[in-house]
Amino acid sequence: TARKSARALSILGIIGIVCVFLAVSLYVSWPKLRTILVPQELSDSTQKGEYAKAVQITQAILDDPNTTDEQKALAVLSYVGARYRVSGDASDLLLDIRDLKKVILNPAVSAKTRADSMAWLAGMYGSFGRNRALFVETYKDEPFKSYLVEGDPELSARHLFEFSYKINPSSYAAINIASWYASQGVLHPDLDQASRDTYIKLATDNLALAESISLQEQQANPNYINGAR
Repeated sequence: TARKSARALSILGIIGIVCVFLAVSLYVSWPKLRTILVPQELSDSTQKGEYAKAVQITQAILDDPNTTDEQKALAVLSYVGARYRVSGDASDLLLDIRDLKKVILNPAVSAKTRADSMAWLAGMYGSFGRNRALFVETYKDEPFKSYLVEGDPELSARHLFEFSYKINPSSYAAINIASWYASQGVLHPDLDQASRDTYIKLATDNLALAESISLQEQQANPNYINGAR
């Protein structure tokens, strides 16, 4: 009993660390902080919750023939969810998913931006109320369909986060992968001990990766400490 209690506390401790790193890594990888390619006005409006303004600015960027694919992709990343927060209509989230997929599949966009787009796509279902329509839209076509695990949204999302990490490693992807492995020890008490030990090790390993990568992201991002997020 004491051993089980200690193991349970260990798992809960890992999950607690995951939550802390998730908050930090989400801040680090938040695309609107890339002020070089994203207009400061767009960054400010999204940080302040001025979503109608963010939608207007982003649409202007997308309609401008002089903006590059990379600039348009970063603008899309910057206002994911903004249309929905203005309208309250979940169909606007479906538009976000389609826009993210276009970015992911565009070879003219940098690996980092495509990877960040994949990570946002992976988190859409869980971040916006676990709407079934979002889940279907995310995995309905290739190559995204190949990562679907029927009846298991969490594992499906983990596969997308792993896909994102392969495109370009990020602390946000690593921490979400760690979160999946850590949660298994709590959600599945009947899991055999060998599998539980493996999951705990994978969670710990991914935490270490997230910490290492977050330090690199901090060095690369001058706005790491500043900003509303």
